[in-house]
Amino acid sequence: MLEVYLKSFGPIKTLKFNVKNLYYKVVVRFNGKQVEEKFKDLWSLRFCKYVFRIFPSNLTKDERNLRFKYGLKLANLPISTYAANLKDIIIQMKAKSCFVPKNRFSKNYEKKRFAFVFFDNENDLNNALGKKFSFNNRGLVFVNYDAVTCHVCGSPYH
Repeated sequence: MLEVYLKSFGPIKTLKFNVKNLYYKVVVRFNGKQVEEKFKDLWSLRFCKYVFRIFPSNLTKDERNLRFKYGLKLANLPISTYAANLKDIIIQMKAKSCFVPKNRFSKNYEKKRFAFVFFDNENDLNNALGKKFSFNNRGLVFVNYDAVTCHVCGSPYH
């Protein structure tokens, strides 16, 4: 299914799936440079309930580093939240990508109760910092990227 979806962007030269730690790394090579240019300003791609972060091969080192420079943590997520579930918040806050890490200590590698959210500039990051939202009857809040959150419930308050 993913391959069919990716073909909608252009003809695929190669498609490889690799497991790295707890995650799949998907390497897609398209025929033609014009497809890569489409992805230069796109930081993530939504497919079903999953969101894939994108790192085109034509990014400079500075452009790649920018995709990690302005990050916050969205804390207090409900159990089993996927990045795609947070679409409305991500759009409202002008974020470029969102990543919900897996808990490597759980039996089924369940999702952690927070998400890392990345912006392309400091102004959008500052506008999001401290903002509160409601999602599935839980109060969510943006906190600093390195803020300590509860490993059980995801709260930044205890």
